[in-house]
Amino acid sequence: MSNTTDKYLFNSPLEVALRLLVLLNRTELNNFDLDRLVIFDYFILHGNDIDKNQESLHPPFTS
Repeated sequence: MSNTTDKYLFNSPLEVALRLLVLLNRTELNNFDLDRLVIFDYFILHGNDIDKNQESLHPPFTS
């Protein structure tokens, strides 16, 4: 029997759920659709994309 946590280096279901719970807890309006939550989650991870003074949680993607 394989351990499901071995599949995920980043963005395990638990990690994503915790980030979204913190986001929903910190906002007054909780009527976000799934698309908006995905965008917010992206900016939580990659804050440097919208504010160059912020440090991103994940390293930048280089091709």
